[in-house]
Amino acid sequence: MGDYCLKFVLVNWYFAHEGIIGGCESFHEKLAVALRRAGHEVDFVSYKKAAEEANINLPFHRLRYPEAQASILIDQFLERHYSRNDHDLMLIRDAGVGGLIDVGLPEIDVFGNPYYTLYDRLRNLGKIDKFAYIDKHDFSTCLEKMTATNALQNVALSNFMATVEMPSLGIRCDRVINNAVDIEQFKPQEKKPLRRKFGFATKDVVGCWVGSWTAVKGIEIINQLTSKFREIKWVLVLKHNFTGSLMIPSEATTAERKLRALFLKFFKQSGYAYKRGNIRILCQLQPQVLAEIYSLSDFAVLPYLCEGNSHVVLEACASNLPLVTTQTGLFWDFWNEKIGYRMSDTQNIDEYASAIDRLLEDSPVFQPRNVILDQHLDLETWERKWIDYLTDIPRQ
Repeated sequence: MGDYCLKFVLVNWYFAHEGIIGGCESFHEKLAVALRRAGHEVDFVSYKKAAEEANINLPFHRLRYPEAQASILIDQFLERHYSRNDHDLMLIRDAGVGGLIDVGLPEIDVFGNPYYTLYDRLRNLGKIDKFAYIDKHDFSTCLEKMTATNALQNVALSNFMATVEMPSLGIRCDRVINNAVDIEQFKPQEKKPLRRKFGFATKDVVGCWVGSWTAVKGIEIINQLTSKFREIKWVLVLKHNFTGSLMIPSEATTAERKLRALFLKFFKQSGYAYKRGNIRILCQLQPQVLAEIYSLSDFAVLPYLCEGNSHVVLEACASNLPLVTTQTGLFWDFWNEKIGYRMSDTQNIDEYASAIDRLLEDSPVFQPRNVILDQHLDLETWERKWIDYLTDIPRQ
């Protein structure tokens, strides 16, 4: 092993260094930094890496490739490249990524994506039809169960995952390690120069939203709010390029399709940025730029239907940006009234509008960054928890 103590293989569909930003990709990238800093060796195995080795013409979005075949590609790659006799080896797999083949390697499964809860919620709200529900719900949860069965231990990134999602699937949770945020990168910055940089006036009221173009992240609510509050300047930050595919093809409602059609021709002309009226849309922002967006904004609206990782919530709070949001995911662990306003009805536009009005009147009283610091949701504490856990667990 040379200078390294142990070898960890991180397994996910994609990674941030492959051009996918946010969510579980960010989790694995942060974990890799922590492990290497502690003197361990780290490999990355993704669908992209496995497909390229197999000379498969890779579609950008894995859901355009049969998911069962994508899973097998990953498992076969692991079998070919890693020895079952390497006692210093450990897989850290995002739950449900691969898992159709028992590769016989010791692994920890990480649960941060609430697929089971999410698909049930979408169906109940009429945002996903029966066939899409059966297709995505059943297969995604099947993969999660299979990977969990073969794992040494299963780790949840929040108590929401540990007490709602995993029990719904009949999966045991062995450990909860809350997600965290880089408080040095995401911190309050002076608004005035950032407003000039991004073309806003100092006197503007600026609201932001960060997510993907799906009902899951509340794009319909945002669509209504941008029309209702035309005096507010809105910055919408999309995880993927606007022209990318939806998570679930049949998920798009009439409102979403109309909004996509309205903006699509402008994105073809301008690439990754669009400005019209009181709306500015940006895509695929690197963390340092996203941190600037949080800092120039006056508040964020995050009307998520369901959330496990809570990266955006943590980043916004660390930037001391008051939130109007839903209490889901990691919020089960650290919600505090200093953060902003939480919605009891995630689909009630009037409730969101009222919360925004109140927040703008009372914004000085909110101190979300203090909540992050008080709850020790900083990266340094998180790294120490993961390193202690992964170096203590038996590999047999």
